[in-house]
Amino acid sequence: MDYKKMSKSSNSKGITLIELVVAMFIVGIVSIAIFMAFKSQQRSYLIQNQVAEMQQNIRASMDIITRDIRMAGFGFKAGKVSYWDGNGKAFINAFSIINNNPDRIDVLFADASVNTTIRDEMPKPSAIFKVDSTAGFEPNDLAIITDGDNTTLIQITQVQTKHLVHAPSSPVNPPGGHNIFPDDGYGIGDKIYKLKYISYDVDSSDPDHPTLRVDSDGPGVGAYQPLADNIEDLQVVIIFADGHEANTYDDTDGDDTNDYDDIRSIRITILARTDRQDPDFNGQRPAIEDHAGGGSDHYRRRLLSSIIRVRNLGL
Repeated sequence: MDYKKMSKSSNSKGITLIELVVAMFIVGIVSIAIFMAFKSQQRSYLIQNQVAEMQQNIRASMDIITRDIRMAGFGFKAGKVSYWDGNGKAFINAFSIINNNPDRIDVLFADASVNTTIRDEMPKPSAIFKVDSTAGFEPNDLAIITDGDNTTLIQITQVQTKHLVHAPSSPVNPPGGHNIFPDDGYGIGDKIYKLKYISYDVDSSDPDHPTLRVDSDGPGVGAYQPLADNIEDLQVVIIFADGHEANTYDDTDGDDTNDYDDIRSIRITILARTDRQDPDFNGQRPAIEDHAGGGSDHYRRRLLSSIIRVRNLGL
């Protein structure tokens, strides 16, 4: 028997320590590469999800605000409505801007889906409208009465069978019932609509999560509700009949320009950002209209602007 040959054959089997170390090194490199590829894909997936959500939020926000601004002033004479301010007759406009950076928008219009017709003359001492139907009206609803030339804001305090009550127990309703009505009052055939009084603003109280909010019954009446997350800025500019642009109208300067009646279009700009910062991305909140830009950060952003032709203002 050839022992030398057997010994040689035996020594050729297995691997050396160096080969084992090299193999482990290669496996480690491959594992790291796989992990890095997975991590990169996961990061890309998270970023794409955040960007998609941001784009959905900004588009949905613009669609909703645009729809309501187009309706501003529907059912009003010249886009204005008279109301009781605690002392006498005053007027509120169907569209207004509070320049807060971010801005606030207040929009008023008649709800065409909830309306009725006055069926009997209203005696001057009375706070009761006799109407064809009370369907859709509820106590505490804001409503407007219009005869085509005049429009008055009231608050419904009680709903009875074919009667809408607007008692002076509400601060919106004047004592005596007729203090803010036209001289000849409202009568048979005049319309009553439920009022849509909507406010939009950006809540920045939590700087990590700015939120576009909506108040569907006007500022100071009910609570704001969140509409879209991570909306960082809302800017509004008025375009007047002469082409001039400003962030407000002024009916008090006596120059008969840039007044409420001169409004023709509204430019809305909304800025959205991702929910989380990306350490590998450098960003900055841009300057928009009269709102100065912010400092450097790591958020991705999208800006959307739209010019809205108002239908019921400046008529």
